[in-house]
Amino acid sequence: MARILVIDDELAIADLIAQTLRDEGYSVDIATDGRYGLELVAQKQPDLVISDVMMPQINGLELCRRIRRAPATQAVPVILMSAAPVPKTDEPLCSAFLAKPFDLLRLIDLVETVLA
Repeated sequence: MARILVIDDELAIADLIAQTLRDEGYSVDIATDGRYGLELVAQKQPDLVISDVMMPQINGLELCRRIRRAPATQAVPVILMSAAPVPKTDEPLCSAFLAKPFDLLRLIDLVETVLA
């Protein structure tokens, strides 16, 4: 069973995503900001991170940069999600992007694709 970390400062969204993924058989942890999310990435060693872009303390783009820089987590795939357009960067930060609002079936398909 894959372990997924959901990071979103809107707890209702994080809970909805987590419950949807749990219903699909995944083990899911939640963080409500980027700083705590980074701590959980190091502690839990998830198979996948799903993170909002716009968050307090550490935003989703910086979270991805830090995950990619750490040898222990650099291979962990990250799905970023946002209602706002994400600025293009020269560095491949995330494995996939999901625009909010999104369909939960699309999320499940994307998770299965990224984990495959």
